[in-house]
Amino acid sequence: MFGGIMIGIFPTLGVIREPHLSLPCVHWFKPGPARDRWAKLTRRLGFGFDFWGEGDAWFERAFPFLDERVFFRTRRETARILDPVFELKWVEPDWLAFRGLVYYPVTRTASGSLKTTACDSAWKDSAFRWPIWAAPATRNTVRSLVADPTLVAHDARPNAAALAARGITSVYQSKIRRNDQGGYGSFSAADSVANAQWGDLR
Repeated sequence: MFGGIMIGIFPTLGVIREPHLSLPCVHWFKPGPARDRWAKLTRRLGFGFDFWGEGDAWFERAFPFLDERVFFRTRRETARILDPVFELKWVEPDWLAFRGLVYYPVTRTASGSLKTTACDSAWKDSAFRWPIWAAPATRNTVRSLVADPTLVAHDARPNAAALAARGITSVYQSKIRRNDQGGYGSFSAADSVANAQWGDLR
């Protein structure tokens, strides 16, 4: 019996910015006057990729592409299609962790190895941890959260009330696996290690 992993990185209907035109919410409209007005408004506000053209030519090129070649499905529809064939795992936390890597402080130790706050120093039994928060945050706030040892250290034990008070929904962890052949590590899928109570988030 054969097996494998398929990683699908594509937007579902719920995304806010339509990724082909770079206009917010335009894919939620049916073709017609309402969509035209909304698209022209968002273009005037500075949204949208310039490679579609200028003025009315922008819409004459972009809309046929959107209508004829792009088909968004809801998250539920996507799961219904894939569930009979695959064991699904949504990887949004993994993607957010990847995007946030630039905010992690990294230092070089006296022995020449690299060290960061959210990654254990143990060689074969280590993990990488990161928080997820509910409200938009500034870059400085993100830098503070991802480096906070009370959230991401190996022995951190944040409780639900403390997370909710800071607007943090969850802390995730990915195990790091290494072998003896060169020492390169691979990351496991993400699992939550601490969660706030949704009702406590403000």
